Amino acid sequence: MKKVLCALSVTVGLSLMIMAASAHRIVADSDGFQVDTLQQISIVKDSVPVTTIVPMQRGDDVVNDTVRVDSVKQHLSRTERRRLRAEEFAWRIDSLVESRTFSFYPTTMQAMPEGEMRMVYAEYYYLLVSPMALEVHLPVERGLSQYISVLNFDNEGVADLKPEKYGSRWTLSFTARYYDEEYHFDFIISTITGEVVLILQSPSYSMRYIGQIIERKRAHRHHQVVTPDSLTTQVTN
Repeated sequence: MKKVLCALSVTVGLSLMIMAASAHRIVADSDGFQVDTLQQISIVKDSVPVTTIVPMQRGDDVVNDTVRVDSVKQHLSRTERRRLRAEEFAWRIDSLVESRTFSFYPTTMQAMPEGEMRMVYAEYYYLLVSPMALEVHLPVERGLSQYISVLNFDNEGVADLKPEKYGSRWTLSFTARYYDEEYHFDFIISTITGEVVLILQSPSYSMRYIGQIIERKRAHRHHQVVTPDSLTTQVTN
């Protein structure tokens, strides 16, 4: 009889523990806690195995708030927004020049020293500069007759490019050889206006171009054959 009473008391006690654990879980859920894992614990009393469920409590997750740049700009005045745009533009120019890899697209051309300034409307004229490749496709003006031809050649690349910055201007110079002639290129790049001045000097002529630089991009071109004497272009399909 005593053994039966003892077993009943143990059973009642364990039932109360399970109810308390369940109640604790309900209260924890209502308080906003998250139960991550349920651990099973086996209790042996008088050779009677009893399994109870103990909830494991996990702390609150921490979420860091992130502020978008656009939301910050919304709180700036118009003056501050213009200043920020100018700084971002200058940063892009700095990054392009420091990468030593960019494409120059001319908008005007002028034979030096006192030639007529001409507009360049064709978008396929460009100069690609990088340590690994040099692509030249520029219109040039030759002689007193102001005859316009095209300088068109590729080179393996430009080694030892060392741009230098003075205030808001970058300077960059290099020399390339095509057949028996050397061509000298001088860049002056403004981080304020984005204006790029290119001075091209050869043994037979000198040219001055004004344009802009953008990220390196190979232009889509026809296959072209160049005669070194006249530097004129014949398009072959």
